[in-house]
Amino acid sequence: MYGPESDADALSSLIERSRVGDREAFGELTVRFQARVHFIALKALDGHHEDAQDLTQDVFIQAFRQIGQLQDPLAFFAWLRIMTTRMAINVCTRNKSRRRECQHQEIDKDIFVNKNDRPTPDSLIANEERARIHAALDSLGEMDRRALELFHLQDNSLREMKIILSKEEGRQIPMGTIKRRLHNARRRLGRELETDAA
Repeated sequence: MYGPESDADALSSLIERSRVGDREAFGELTVRFQARVHFIALKALDGHHEDAQDLTQDVFIQAFRQIGQLQDPLAFFAWLRIMTTRMAINVCTRNKSRRRECQHQEIDKDIFVNKNDRPTPDSLIANEERARIHAALDSLGEMDRRALELFHLQDNSLREMKIILSKEEGRQIPMGTIKRRLHNARRRLGRELETDAA
């Protein structure tokens, strides 16, 4: 079982190998992050599964081409998230029939900021904070990360979390266990963020 440091080291290693064109390493990154990117795409495209699948594939193609531009390996998911959101906006803009639907979605347009697509100081700070949080999330164990994603990123209730996790793990998970997992995951995330800020 990998600890937080070895997880971070493994991620950095995969990204460094991907930067020099190692497709196998990038394939591992894709497997690791594909579900999360797909969720962002699905939410941005109003639940259209086929379009979200296409967008997810396009994001990873683009990410492989541009991975040399990523400065901090631990900000990889934050970088993917921004790329997915930007590309989803482009899909909405090009597709007139989709434009109205996409306008109702909570897409983080504030991270792109102005007409020249140049970030403002406030948006840079927001992006740095997002990157720091996602890097801390990625350093957690799978169970902690999953609990935080389901509750905070995917807006599931505790009852919905219980159903999803029970199905994923193939057993009935008591509500008390769900609450305890979420509490412990928040505490560990807080420790990671404190360590990062020190």
